[in-house]
Amino acid sequence: SNSHCRVSLFVERSPGRFLNLKIAPIYESFQRSMLRATILSYKSQILCGARVSSFHLWSGTNDESRLALAAAARKARLDGSDAFILDLRDGFGGADPAFLDPFFDHVENGLMVAALYNKPVVALINGGVRSGKEWVANILKEKKRAILIGETTSGHFLAGGLFKIVPNRFDLFLAVQKGPGPDLEGTGVSPDLEVRASLPYSSGKDLQMEAALKIAAPCVSNFTN
Repeated sequence: SNSHCRVSLFVERSPGRFLNLKIAPIYESFQRSMLRATILSYKSQILCGARVSSFHLWSGTNDESRLALAAAARKARLDGSDAFILDLRDGFGGADPAFLDPFFDHVENGLMVAALYNKPVVALINGGVRSGKEWVANILKEKKRAILIGETTSGHFLAGGLFKIVPNRFDLFLAVQKGPGPDLEGTGVSPDLEVRASLPYSSGKDLQMEAALKIAAPCVSNFTN
């Protein structure tokens, strides 16, 4: 099976120092890979006497991702988390306001339902956040439900459509349709606290996540929605 083939990656973590990684590729759709990474991303840790949970929503293009986020919010509540970090960076777009139901009181089947998780939220954004995930970030910011940390999102928000130009040969995809959400095309969503990522020779450090943890952990008692 090709899944047993291994490839070598040489990663320069600091100038002149390389790390040789042996990786066995898995043959599956990118959507499935992102969903699996999303489900497995939940983490809970104690920092500065506070419990902080985090979850990375890699894509919002299917209902399983929405359910995974709801499950993470429920687990954070059961874990007694004092703050929740929602990582929206990179991946695909998708998602809509329903993804945020776990963090807001909302109407469901005509009845008011309490938020699954009502404690502080910190959201991580960058230029890889696009489309529906920008909508989610914008809601969190406008409703002051979360502090946004990172870099301005991509501003790639217009909906698209596929047009058949020559059957079975050429297709044209145009992203020109205004969707039901806010007008974020070309502008994106700016963070409340700008923290630029430093990828070259970062040695595995994530400055944006570190900033989120500093806000979520030491200042929980002063963090209000």
